Amino acid sequence: MFDQAETLRKLVKEKKNFDANTKTIGVFSGKGGVGKSSFAINLAFALKDLNKKVMLVDCDIGLYNLSLLMGIEHEKTGQFTKMLLGESNWEENLQDTAYDIDLLGGGIEKEQNISDPKFDFISEIKAKNAYQYIVIDTGPGINQSILNLFEFTDINTIITTPELTSITDSYAMMKSLVTEKKTNLFHLVVNRSTSSEEADATYFKLDNVIKKFLNAHLEFLGYIPEDRIMKSSIKHQYPAFLSKPYAPSIIGIRSIARKLISLDLTTERSV
Repeated sequence: MFDQAETLRKLVKEKKNFDANTKTIGVFSGKGGVGKSSFAINLAFALKDLNKKVMLVDCDIGLYNLSLLMGIEHEKTGQFTKMLLGESNWEENLQDTAYDIDLLGGGIEKEQNISDPKFDFISEIKAKNAYQYIVIDTGPGINQSILNLFEFTDINTIITTPELTSITDSYAMMKSLVTEKKTNLFHLVVNRSTSSEEADATYFKLDNVIKKFLNAHLEFLGYIPEDRIMKSSIKHQYPAFLSKPYAPSIIGIRSIARKLISLDLTTERSV
């Protein structure tokens, strides 16, 4: 199987403009603790509820927690690291979630950090066209691994909260990405907002400075209201989408999922 993977890697690299139907959604944040992983999980469920075939990928390297948050006993601890090193096939690392959403990631035990992870497997998954969306959870902040990961995302979703530190860190992340010429188009989600007015104000603060200083574009996908459902789902290790499918936070994520599906991706990767 590994030899087949190597062949596919070469094929994908040669066909740089490979036109796959699968779209990758990168979930990024300028800092930790803003609800990024919970959003990624529940977004995957919202897309599935819209009859989309979805894969979740945990690229918070070395601190994998998607399986933990979903209450899944991970059976492949250590294998994801081998895949990131180019030593195993992605199909060998698929984890059954029992939710009709495939999971690809490390186990709940903390694995070694990797200085130069290989993300070619994302292109291999796209080339197979077995999924309509791949939702990729990432580590917070910006580093070389995050910069490299942007080469494999179609939709760059930035998660922030209305807190000033979160807004500032989100701007710093987008500045680094524009400077490195990775992208100049971002999609914002405001989490833990007390009102639509607060979410709008958060978006306008970021949008104004991005337009003025970065000459970049920021699309507003929507906001997720502050409620207790998310914290409860983390405590009980069970997706909020399943326990409270019409809670205010989940309604917000459903709306964001519909907007993501409606995006015109022809200009998503402009720089």
